[in-house]
Amino acid sequence: MAEKHDKFVNQYSRRTLFRVGAVSGAALAAGGVLLPGSAAASPGPTVLLNADKVAGSALRPFGRHIAYGADPSQQVVVSWQVPAAVTAPFVRIGTAPGDFSPPIPAEVRALTSQMSWQHPVEEVPPNSPKSITQYYLHARIDRLLPNTTYYYVVGHEGYDPAARLGEMASFRTAPAPGGDGTFSFTAFGDQGVGYNAVATSSLIAGLDPAFHLAMGDLSYALEGEGGHPEEDQYDARLWDSFFVQNEPVTAGIPWMMALGNHEMEGWYSEDGYGGVRARFTMPDNAWDGSTCIYSWRYQNVGLISLDGNDVCYNSPSNLDYTKGKQLKWLSRTLAAFRADPTIDFIVVYCHQCTYSTCHSNGAELGAQKDWAPLFDKYQVDLVLNGHNHIYERTDPIRAGKAVKKVPSRGTTDPVKDGTTYITAGGGGGSVSEFPAPDTYLGHETANDTPVPMKYSERDGQDRTKKVTWSRVRFRGYSLVAVDVIAGTGTTPPKMDVRAISADGTLVDQIIVQRS
Repeated sequence: MAEKHDKFVNQYSRRTLFRVGAVSGAALAAGGVLLPGSAAASPGPTVLLNADKVAGSALRPFGRHIAYGADPSQQVVVSWQVPAAVTAPFVRIGTAPGDFSPPIPAEVRALTSQMSWQHPVEEVPPNSPKSITQYYLHARIDRLLPNTTYYYVVGHEGYDPAARLGEMASFRTAPAPGGDGTFSFTAFGDQGVGYNAVATSSLIAGLDPAFHLAMGDLSYALEGEGGHPEEDQYDARLWDSFFVQNEPVTAGIPWMMALGNHEMEGWYSEDGYGGVRARFTMPDNAWDGSTCIYSWRYQNVGLISLDGNDVCYNSPSNLDYTKGKQLKWLSRTLAAFRADPTIDFIVVYCHQCTYSTCHSNGAELGAQKDWAPLFDKYQVDLVLNGHNHIYERTDPIRAGKAVKKVPSRGTTDPVKDGTTYITAGGGGGSVSEFPAPDTYLGHETANDTPVPMKYSERDGQDRTKKVTWSRVRFRGYSLVAVDVIAGTGTTPPKMDVRAISADGTLVDQIIVQRS
């Protein structure tokens, strides 16, 4: 992608694409309730700060979205947008409604997009400016109390909503690490903007999980393969619609994201992730400068976010861009998680499909070669991804082959059976097709005949291979919900994994329980 980015930038005057806009400040202590951590700037995109100054009293924050840090019992990032440049943006936080801390300064990341390389989905007036600047604010808060509900408001100079409880949101920190208590989380990829996306977002709100995994291709502001700035069609302001659409959920439920191919926005940076770094703050603790490659834990579950673009033969713009660093980090992290007696389950999430029979984007041979052997070695319990716009669950797989047939409402033991792979790409963007009939809970069809799996070789040539592990297939908008259930004196902990359609119908369910 670096070469494509340089080629694109050379088409435009370097005077229009200049410097990072980042303003950060040390946060203030809040009466002993919390001690905020530093707000160091993440690597930012190439941007131009060119918007006219508007009185702060005339501007309102929008698009609030929160995320956990690597330790969700203590660390949260509150993020939002403002429609123009503001002075001294802040968050105020407390453990009781209206009893807020002094302002905690936020970092500003400003992202400028030239209209000349966009294809707006809505009509643009002839007197519109030649560029737009989006202002993203991020406040990192550390040393929170575990298992505690916090209330917060966001504002800036000229606008402090502390007395407006209607603009207040709340979130809850995780219990201390190592606990084996019960909690739930949800996951999907490929959401987009529209009424189907609203339906799946509303489903999250109804389930009220501890957190949500957003597995790439989030807004579809970019239409195309991704990583081709000279060809891809793009409308930066669809990100505004995405954040506003989801704010009723994302303001209170942390969304932990993974990168998809539609996040390879080559206009902003050589790796295509400059826009992502402006909009989101993930733990990014794989190495200094990693983007959306990180590990974290929630009580007894270790979670790993991977960048599938690094191993993707299907959309190869960023193929091998980490030069093996991600693979080495993955091996170390899996080993550490599996050696930790306080971690019962390992869940990996990413965008591209290690195993899938949907022919829209197929399965990813690069992931099968590089990642799957590590998933086998360290007995990863569950791998979640999007990319194909369907729901599909495999039988547990080891060494590329199904080990045990697990129908809906069945149980699998990853120690004996292998890893279960789930494609949950029905977040709202569209619906893809299977080469075989749907088969799901209450609508099972004959499913003993091998199904063709499409994949791309490293040289880009498409191939198909017959496989037997495709157990559940559902074409429709849906999400995955996982209930982690504590063990007892006589039973080990387990994960109740469900697929739920946008209208609330249960389409699949299995129990993952280690021996």
